[in-house]
Amino acid sequence: MRRRRFPLRRSLLMIGGLPGLLLAPALASAQDPPPPTREERLRARQDSIEALMRERLLLLGRGPGADSATLAADSARLAGPQPQQAGAQRGAAARDSISRRLLELPGFVPTYYVGTEAIYNRGTGELILLGDSVTEASALQEGQEVRAREQLIYDSNGDFIRTAGVATLTPSVGAPTTADGLTVDLQSEVASALGARTVIQQNSEWYVRGDLPIVHTDGGFGHDLDFTTCELDDPHYHFRADEVKWLRSADSVLVARNVRFYIADVPVFWLPFIAQSTKGGRRSGLLTPVFSVNDIVRNDGNQERRISNVGYYWAINDFMDTSIALDFFSGNFTSLAQALRYAWREKFLRGSFNTRRFWRNDGSRELALATQHDWEFSERTSFRVSGRFITSTSFVTDNSFDPTEVTGSVDSEGGLTHRFDWGTLSLSGSRRQFLNDDRVETSFPDANLSVRSLTLFRASPGQERWYSNLALGGSARFSARSTDIDQEPGVHIPGQEDVDRVMGAVSTSLTLGAFSLSPSVDFEQRTLSGLPFDSLPFFPRGGPGDFVDFERTTVNWRASAGYQQQLIGSTTLTPRVSLAGSLLRSDTIAEAQSFVSSPTRLSVGAQLRTDVFAFLPGVAGFEQIRHKLSPSLSWDYTPSVTPNDLQMRVFGAQSTQARNTLSLGLNQTFEGRRAVETTPADSADASRRTLSTSEIGTGEEVQRLEQGEIISLLNLRTSAVQFDLERADSLGRFIDGFTTTSVTNTMSSDLLSGLSVTMQHDLFDEDSEGERTFSPMLTRLNFSFRVDNETPILGFLGFLRTDATDDEIEEEEEIEEEEEDVFFADDELDFAGGQESAVVPRAGEVAGGRGPRSQDGPVGRWSADIRYALTRSRSGTSGSQNIQARIRLKPTELWDMTWSTGYDVDEARFNDHRIGLTRDLHRWEANFDFVQTATGNWSFRFEIRLSDQRDLKFNYEQRSVLDNRFR
Repeated sequence: MRRRRFPLRRSLLMIGGLPGLLLAPALASAQDPPPPTREERLRARQDSIEALMRERLLLLGRGPGADSATLAADSARLAGPQPQQAGAQRGAAARDSISRRLLELPGFVPTYYVGTEAIYNRGTGELILLGDSVTEASALQEGQEVRAREQLIYDSNGDFIRTAGVATLTPSVGAPTTADGLTVDLQSEVASALGARTVIQQNSEWYVRGDLPIVHTDGGFGHDLDFTTCELDDPHYHFRADEVKWLRSADSVLVARNVRFYIADVPVFWLPFIAQSTKGGRRSGLLTPVFSVNDIVRNDGNQERRISNVGYYWAINDFMDTSIALDFFSGNFTSLAQALRYAWREKFLRGSFNTRRFWRNDGSRELALATQHDWEFSERTSFRVSGRFITSTSFVTDNSFDPTEVTGSVDSEGGLTHRFDWGTLSLSGSRRQFLNDDRVETSFPDANLSVRSLTLFRASPGQERWYSNLALGGSARFSARSTDIDQEPGVHIPGQEDVDRVMGAVSTSLTLGAFSLSPSVDFEQRTLSGLPFDSLPFFPRGGPGDFVDFERTTVNWRASAGYQQQLIGSTTLTPRVSLAGSLLRSDTIAEAQSFVSSPTRLSVGAQLRTDVFAFLPGVAGFEQIRHKLSPSLSWDYTPSVTPNDLQMRVFGAQSTQARNTLSLGLNQTFEGRRAVETTPADSADASRRTLSTSEIGTGEEVQRLEQGEIISLLNLRTSAVQFDLERADSLGRFIDGFTTTSVTNTMSSDLLSGLSVTMQHDLFDEDSEGERTFSPMLTRLNFSFRVDNETPILGFLGFLRTDATDDEIEEEEEIEEEEEDVFFADDELDFAGGQESAVVPRAGEVAGGRGPRSQDGPVGRWSADIRYALTRSRSGTSGSQNIQARIRLKPTELWDMTWSTGYDVDEARFNDHRIGLTRDLHRWEANFDFVQTATGNWSFRFEIRLSDQRDLKFNYEQRSVLDNRFR
């Protein structure tokens, strides 16, 4: 193999781009050099002598040797090694000092030619490089290379390059292009490639095949081109266009004519032409319509046509975009959805505004709004607001196909937070509009101020005095809340009144070592609207038959001091003393039309806390189990006071009686430590002698034995139970001394992921005469947990698979961490058509849902979430039992399944269903989805969607809004 180098006055520039190939010449000398200096002229004369001798050697038919110059001293060699151009290390001749100097001439770019044989025809000016299946003919310049399996021909007279046989163009940036024939006109900067095959990047990897007769720097033209993202030799799908033209101008547009879409070799749809921007990022254009085809064969009168997402997306600028889309649902409504989004990262500003206007068939109109805005003014100040609104809640329940929307609420909230040097201030508000009973809860304003703890008289350890390190802190809050219930005028339902509440509180704290002082004051003004005048014991205004608003205001103050004394271990004793009082004003008490002060109450007490441990034998793979018992006992005594007549009439006798209260609380924890699996080598290490005290610090390494994993088997927290000794003595019965009428137990365990059990028991049953009987009754139970193929408790029972690799287990743990705090993921709203399923738009989204996606994780991964809720009363007049469940399963590498449902135990019926099956078809996904809401609306959809272009999909969709709701 012979290798020759020719410094050319033109360089070959090879660029990969859409559709993947561009050849263009560039002048080697960008501009005329400045006039040479005297030293440069002497250097040039020496270089000319070297060039002349090199030319003579070439005419003799032999290459340059180790040093082809005959000068007495080779300055280039004496100067030592010089920086090499790209590719200059090819061949032994690169070590020649004269050739190295030639390659470094200013204003020139060298081109390296490689081949099994080189033929130069001086008559035609052609340089022909030959190649074979082992060594291809190639030309390399500045990291860009052309290779030809048979021949590479450079015509210096015509100033073009052509190849014979299969040729490959490898640009410095981008994927290589293979062609059956390649021709480049260096003068006109136009190239031609027949049978080209390349890969381009635009959202994903696109494989392009076809003829490219014309390609230049500003664009090109091709015909019979195929585009696909499937990397197989026989792709599952592809686009084919007879003629394609593209421009690399400021617009970067691609135009194609006679475009067909094929799945395998079957044509699916045809477009006469397409015009698409080829720039990266967001681009304006038409939205992809979503429509149903279930009415081709009409067999049900409830079937209705629907076409949605007919509209336009406009990328306004780099910081803002908007979209507008039409939705037509025959027999129900026509809607117009608008979305505006903005994001300015430099200003930490982002947000969206979504509206949806409905025109119903009965002539009425509805409006739905959703907005979200976040703005970080500075490192200390931030503002956020999110809002949703609907003019008619019944319209949502009648027309929504989203199971979570029809049983939820329409929420809005916002707030401003600022952090000072001395504390933090937050202002917020919220509004909740419940869909099941038209109840609206509003909280505005809601202000909170917290003051950082300030330490006075700082002192280092060992230098403290009795007043050193005095810590001061405090907080304040204010809120106004209201509950509005939709009722018929003139109708009063007890317990269903509109309520307005204004609340506030201020508290401070002073801590000096183990001593603490905490004064506080709070108030509440409560207003009930629409109460019958006849139902009130007293009211200063109105008369029989009137409905009045009743107002009651209370102010409470308290000052307490305590001292915490450390006893043995974690045992602490905290004696305390406090003073408390209140003010009351009520419209229904004749003597309390203005504020009346209660007697001041003195209270003394103490609290004892401790931890008790018990170590139990191991079981089921645990070498030891530890039981931690944390009881707390409190005692408070308040002596009786003597009120005046006004205080007795306003506050009653019970508020002046003595109180002698005992309170008992209990927390328990069971922890298990797994046994450490040791090998014989580990046993030998563990049998090393224990270092004595004298040996410690001699430099010999001290090793700590490996400890087994500790797992929380059971955490049990029990609410405190209070007993009043004075009350029991005055009433004459021990059972009447209990002031706590219900007990709550909360349990959790690491053996079941997400296990949470909350039980509330009502302790006593009272007859019509007020006689108590100890009769515990379960009044509330919330139970939820998650199991999957890595749940520890299933491993004990032998239900877990044992063939999972470490990588698969690690991947499953990452997925569990992402879903740890989410019972039902938000993306399940995409089960039945994404945003088209809901009535109230979701803030921050343009029209059209994201679409379902396959689950990640190894084959065999599964998870099940169960939630049970029970509420009931002793009277039996109210109560409910509901079960929510979700199962996610990946039975094979290609199939995914998700099923979630809600079941009403009392009604013995399912409230809603969401079933989703996804089949991976390589570059496609097939989805079978069924959704049924609690109101009876249901939707079935079959969809096939292109994974790389998710807006490209084909649907069979059937929806139904039932007139007769499920009972």
